[in-house]
Amino acid sequence: MKYYVFTFSQRIRLINYLFDLARKQRFQQNRLLVRESQSDILPQAVLIDILDSVLEILDEESRRIMVNDFKIRTDKQWWQHFYSRSTYYRLKTKATEEFLDYLHAR
Repeated sequence: MKYYVFTFSQRIRLINYLFDLARKQRFQQNRLLVRESQSDILPQAVLIDILDSVLEILDEESRRIMVNDFKIRTDKQWWQHFYSRSTYYRLKTKATEEFLDYLHAR
């Protein structure tokens, strides 16, 4: 069930923001130049764990799109080896909607 009304571009921006935030937090965790308390690390780990757990729930096609487009950001044309343009955008729309639905349910 959809609890929000986002356009395709708004969903893309929101998901990009979430994965950018997780990427920065993962980088900060890896640096650990300054000793941090456990309470400082916990919120960062929670976001990373939540995004990863939502990715695991998605079907194979949706996961492939979410990982390649948002998590690891491979070449922008990576999808041409798998899909036609219309199929890719149809599946990307489905993947972003499912991702946000599962994320909202958590």
